[in-house]
Amino acid sequence: MRSKFILFVLLIIAIVVLACLMGPLIFNSYQNQKQESQLNITSNITQYREDNFTVRLSDMNGNPISNEQIHIVMLNESKSFEYTAVTDSNGVASLNLEDKEFGKYTFNCTFNGNGQFKPTNTIQRIDLVQKVITAPDYVEVNATLNSSYAGNDSYSEYIDTGSYENVSQGSFNYISV
Repeated sequence: MRSKFILFVLLIIAIVVLACLMGPLIFNSYQNQKQESQLNITSNITQYREDNFTVRLSDMNGNPISNEQIHIVMLNESKSFEYTAVTDSNGVASLNLEDKEFGKYTFNCTFNGNGQFKPTNTIQRIDLVQKVITAPDYVEVNATLNSSYAGNDSYSEYIDTGSYENVSQGSFNYISV
C-alpha cells in the first residue's frame, strides 16, 4: 500500500513538473497564433495646416483593421505631443493639423496589438508648412460705381496682378497697378 502511495505522489510530481515545462511552450504557441499587422503612414511628407495626418492599419493581406487605437507621437526639435486616434471602417486613423505649429516633425505611430493581431509601429519625418497661394497672371475686377456723377454703372476689366494695392477714395474703391 505504501509503495502505491509513493508511486501516486511521484506521478503527481511528474505531472506538475511536465506542466511547468510545457506551460511556456503552450503560451508562446498561443502568442504565435496572432496575425501580423501593418501600419502605413498615408500622408504626404509635406503637410499643410488644412490637412489631416493619416495612417492606415491593416492585416498582411491589406484588409483594414477597424476600431483600434493608434498612438501618435509628434516630435519636433523641442517638444513632444501625444495623441490617440481610432481607426475607421477603412482602417484609417487621422489627426487634424489645424492648430499645430509649422516645422519639421517626426511622427511615431504605434498599434499595441489586440487578441487577434500583433503590435506594430511606423515612423516618418513630415514637414508642416504654410500653404502658399499664388495669384493667376490676371484677376478680373468687378465693381459697381455708385455716385451722382457716374450713376449706377457696372464695369469689369482685367488687371495684371504683378503688383497692386487697394485704394479707397470717398465711396470708391480702386485697385492701383
